[in-house]
Amino acid sequence: MSMREFADAMGIDPPNATVLVADMESQGLVKRGPHHTDGRAKIVDVTRKGRKLADRADAILATPPAALTELAAGDLATLRRVLESL
Repeated sequence: MSMREFADAMGIDPPNATVLVADMESQGLVKRGPHHTDGRAKIVDVTRKGRKLADRADAILATPPAALTELAAGDLATLRRVLESL
């Protein structure tokens, strides 16, 4: 993905994307390289380490906390309604 596409996907300005990508690159989560058709642009690729971390984050986010799974259906509906109103 290009840096512009990354910034758009994250909903941030391109200069902020550059800082964020630089930080992730220093942690070995992504790598930057030249765009294959636009010499001015850079491409951001996820590394194996970055993919493992993203997969782990997805798994954590997909699993609701035990306290939520123990709520009665009515309480869960109320909670959903309150959260959606925020």
